[in-house]
Amino acid sequence: MNTMLQHHYCGKITACHSYGLLGTFFSAINTTDFLLFEALSGVPYGVFSQANDANRLLGPWIDPDQGMDHALDTLGIEYELVTRAVDADASEALEHLRQWLTQGLVLLGPLNMNALPYLYYAHLFRNCDHYLIALKGDKNRFLVRDSEGYDMAWINEHDLTKAWRGDNIPEGRGGFIMRRLTDTQCPLQIENHMVLNGLIYAAKLLQASSSSERGGSQAYAFIASEEASILVWPAACRSLSYLLPTRMQRNLTACILLERVGLAAPYLANEIDRAKAITLRQTFLLAQCLSHLRGKTQHGLQPLNEVAELEDQLTIGYRQMEEMVCDAALII
Repeated sequence: MNTMLQHHYCGKITACHSYGLLGTFFSAINTTDFLLFEALSGVPYGVFSQANDANRLLGPWIDPDQGMDHALDTLGIEYELVTRAVDADASEALEHLRQWLTQGLVLLGPLNMNALPYLYYAHLFRNCDHYLIALKGDKNRFLVRDSEGYDMAWINEHDLTKAWRGDNIPEGRGGFIMRRLTDTQCPLQIENHMVLNGLIYAAKLLQASSSSERGGSQAYAFIASEEASILVWPAACRSLSYLLPTRMQRNLTACILLERVGLAAPYLANEIDRAKAITLRQTFLLAQCLSHLRGKTQHGLQPLNEVAELEDQLTIGYRQMEEMVCDAALII
């Protein structure tokens, strides 16, 4: 029985890149299409762990900056992307942004999140990436929309420059990155061949992350092995209290894609059921770890070792589905 599509996710969706892009250029997006777009970006597939960086103890394998482009390409949506060097002259970027804003809204990012002055406790977001929707340009300031709960906020040129330069984050491909669609009337239509391409992309990302040191299953195992040091590292505990539920949410996103793949390729029914069961088991264990983390329970992060084993199983399962889809010659 198709159950995933019958339930709505309740809570905040942690995907400022997808929220920003879809919120900028599309209207009346339902939760399912939102999560499918996020799945097509590849962000839910594959993980890595970066030691000594609390905010990246459990990060996505693919940079959301690249993931958005992949989702747009998969959907056949034409867009413009502008990047500059992180040390480029800000005045040129600001002028270019003003020109674009005369024609419509613009997605900015990734940015230095901690440099956004209207965020409470902005210092907690040190080295975090973020995305904004630019709504309007004034003489020395810009009106923006932020998925952190700011429908409209003014930010002056100096502060926007500090954030938009993106020089304190590893994500992105330079500084002053901005995007817009070339056809703002283009509908968001997610067709069967697109979700099958998304499945193949997911399989490749899982394989790539699993072959990297501290990627895939090794990322989870590493965090479990470092539990003692993590529990006495306040920044890491605070970060994992955010990263673990984010990972759980991305598992939900993966299940939404699997549901849609099942409609496009019924011959994958057994493999999809198995992948969903593994993903939901992972999600349960991640929730268990989160509960233990908040309670400072001894050995509370050790379930991540089973999560690691399940990650390997998922990698194999997605690879099998990829091969079956390609053999069936259903990709257009």
